[in-house]
Amino acid sequence: MKDPAAQTPRLLLQAAAVAVAVFGLGLAPVAPVPAQDSEADSLDDVKRTSRGSRTAAGASERGRERKQENATKAPALYPLATRKEPGLKASNKGAKALRDIVAAFDAKKGDEAATKAEALIADPAANAYDKAFAHQVAASVEADRDPPNYVKAIEHYKQAVAADALDNNGHYQMLYNMAVMQSQADQYADSLASLDRFLNETKSDKPEAIGFKAYLLNQLERPAEAAALYEQILAKDPDDKTTLMNAVSLYQQAGNDKRVDELLAIARQKNMLTNESEYRTLYVPLINGGKLKEAVELIDEGIAKGAIKAPSQKLAGDLSVIAQTYYAEENTPKAIEMFKRASSVSENGEAALNLARVLRNENRIAEAKQAAQEALNKGIKKPDDAKKILALPGK
Repeated sequence: MKDPAAQTPRLLLQAAAVAVAVFGLGLAPVAPVPAQDSEADSLDDVKRTSRGSRTAAGASERGRERKQENATKAPALYPLATRKEPGLKASNKGAKALRDIVAAFDAKKGDEAATKAEALIADPAANAYDKAFAHQVAASVEADRDPPNYVKAIEHYKQAVAADALDNNGHYQMLYNMAVMQSQADQYADSLASLDRFLNETKSDKPEAIGFKAYLLNQLERPAEAAALYEQILAKDPDDKTTLMNAVSLYQQAGNDKRVDELLAIARQKNMLTNESEYRTLYVPLINGGKLKEAVELIDEGIAKGAIKAPSQKLAGDLSVIAQTYYAEENTPKAIEMFKRASSVSENGEAALNLARVLRNENRIAEAKQAAQEALNKGIKKPDDAKKILALPGK
């Protein structure tokens, strides 16, 4: 009669984490964004004119400085954007208020910066640019709190975008940041809507943004669509192992075993598998599918390459599952072989106890006692089971 402990189990493989990377945008920079205006092109221009530089010489100097600023102006982050830049800038009154807000933020005085930003937002004399920039700073303040105030940060980002007053770099940075905040607040559907707008309007194909969308789709239980996006990234960078493994994990969730096998075969051919977790991603489905010989070959390959190290309780568990499966299939020699291997890499005596049980059932009492003693020496949950085997008559 088969031992109850030898029933065929299935392994559960934890899906690899699907990471989301924010591509260099992060929270909005709290620096005034230059824009066009008849009075001044930037907050710095406003600062200069406020000092009384309204003479012809002053105007000439401002013109020279504008040319220098334009020559060093940051390049457009979204050259394919469909939005036409509004060409707005801070009002003279708003410029002073914004300088005070930014100074408070830079001095780590978040509450003060937020209060001043709210005051400017409520000022009927403030123009759209003033308010959009104030919302931007206020959003950064709320996002920087510990813990972050996602509700307020998201609302400020929404208002900054709705104002439609910043240049494209700032405007789309706000839209992307809003998607990030919505994601962090577990508002995945809203985050996806914001990100889709960002992607559609900017025509951006940055892998980090595509990966972010894949992450959101996975959170919304749409793994097949998410996996297809990772494949889109992979097509541009076939040697990106992280992206490949993310696609594998998502295809596993979607039940597309064929594509899982194909991608893992590619990873194996390119020697991308470098640790135990990656090898388990490949061989656990084989174990669950009853392809034990192929699974053992992969385990041996991983050990030979140094990717799978011993002793390892996880490896011992996997080998024990293979052993139990063989035993359930009545292939006792292979079951014993695998239990021995499991015992040799195990940090406790459970595999040795299972080996002792199988050997006892096969009436190989001397070997069973030896395994039972090993189990006791390593430590087991039920020492009485091993002691019963040691108490059997015979040698």
